[in-house]
Amino acid sequence: MSGKAHDFLAAAQGYAERQRWSIIAIGKDKRPAIQRWTPYQSRRPSAAELAAMFRRGGVMGLALVCGEASEGATVRDFDIADRYRDWARRYADLAGLLPTSETGRGFHVFCTSNVRRIIKQADGELRGGGYTLLPPSQHPSGKPYRWIIPPGEALPYIDDLAGAGLVDLSRDRECPETESVQSGQRRRDGETAIDREDGKAIDGDPAPTGLVASAEFQSTIPKRSGQRNRKAFELARLLKSHHPDAKTPELRAIVQQWHKLALPYIGTKDFETTWGDFLNGWQSVRVPFGQGAETIMEQIPIDVSDAMLPPEARGYQSPDARRLVLLCAELQRRHKADPFYLSGAKAAEFLGVPPADADQKRMARLLSLVLTTDGILHLERKGNQRVANRYRFIAAMPSRQGGQR
Repeated sequence: MSGKAHDFLAAAQGYAERQRWSIIAIGKDKRPAIQRWTPYQSRRPSAAELAAMFRRGGVMGLALVCGEASEGATVRDFDIADRYRDWARRYADLAGLLPTSETGRGFHVFCTSNVRRIIKQADGELRGGGYTLLPPSQHPSGKPYRWIIPPGEALPYIDDLAGAGLVDLSRDRECPETESVQSGQRRRDGETAIDREDGKAIDGDPAPTGLVASAEFQSTIPKRSGQRNRKAFELARLLKSHHPDAKTPELRAIVQQWHKLALPYIGTKDFETTWGDFLNGWQSVRVPFGQGAETIMEQIPIDVSDAMLPPEARGYQSPDARRLVLLCAELQRRHKADPFYLSGAKAAEFLGVPPADADQKRMARLLSLVLTTDGILHLERKGNQRVANRYRFIAAMPSRQGGQR
């Protein structure tokens, strides 16, 4: 772990312990440094999970997951610094009380409320959902986030956010700021606001139900141009997991809702192209959502006790080898009788090795050479640049007469 990542982890641990906030690691472009951050909207990461996030390469900061998991934390994001200063002059008492941080281009003001979503404003957003970067993160401009007024153990509660000048409800007349609205929950006027992983909100679309309202579904929505094809494939994986026997009309209805939500962020606007990409992905899916390495990787803590390890892993001295055997055993359990996909790059990511690190090759050899030679894995099919190797966990650990590996 680099010195900077260690500093970020120390800050994250402080927020988690003192403020009881749900914290995630952030990579470049203010994106989460983990595969899936949405589970931490409903619970805080464990100490082991938090440490594992910051072991990954490319960590540039940390973020508060707003809402329920962080004691109701709500953030007013002023993207325009002068608009914050105007607010601070008009509400001087509050401005002197509420914890405030300076960002790359504006200010964040922190409180608690019972808002559980994002409300877009002309000069920023009110975030009762999504996530918000925290000091000492580094803004893409190079400017570090810093506290102007640091938080205490508990954030002040604001009941009347509009009266405090923190939200303009003229954009949200049918949903008072004191009404608890979870992500995807139906609003009074039959509309919904869906919190996005990048903190964006979409208002005014018909309320989705079931799977379409879930955080998993929302994670498949493109966040910028160029992601449509890959995200359509992720949608296909998700539906293969939840509705493997779905009929064409049902799939088409779901993809139409997905396309509508994706329209502001994709270059190709016609539905037929999206539908074709989805159908191609639907036919190509080998590993449904939730069964792949990226999902299981998030669930294995960095500090693994012997009690968690399969017997075959305990013969190895290297913590990396022991954790990798555990990952493979869990992948095989999820895939039952079928082989599983795992690349050397994904194994290295799991073990906290950055993509450009020289240890990438060592991790790849540990997977494809050491564990197969030792009889832990069998290589069922060799992959290529686009498709990972397929392995089967055969758990035939040879005798350890020569001592531990």
